[in-house]
Amino acid sequence: MEPGGRSPEELETLLEDVCVLRDRSALAGLFEEHGLLVVGGAQSRGQAEIARAASLSWSPGNSYVAETRRIFLARRTVLILGEHATSVVIRDLDETWRYAISVHGP
Repeated sequence: MEPGGRSPEELETLLEDVCVLRDRSALAGLFEEHGLLVVGGAQSRGQAEIARAASLSWSPGNSYVAETRRIFLARRTVLILGEHATSVVIRDLDETWRYAISVHGP
């Protein structure tokens, strides 16, 4: 799986896919190098820590479903508001979108 998405919407779909597949390295590749993932209050910073922490938050029957409500674009930065998640996504110089911050809560 290629790291990052061609659009913010595709990135959300890729996040859903890696959660279903339980692919820790692919999950880390969806984040910028120093990205932040917050799940239920627990924070993971950087791709390596995100990959390690992913297995702790994945339990049977528990997965991420992309439920994007609103997308706000400001040049190379996007704010994604979902039902259970809020994310800041940036476009790299190679035109690939990656998460800078993704917060998932109850």
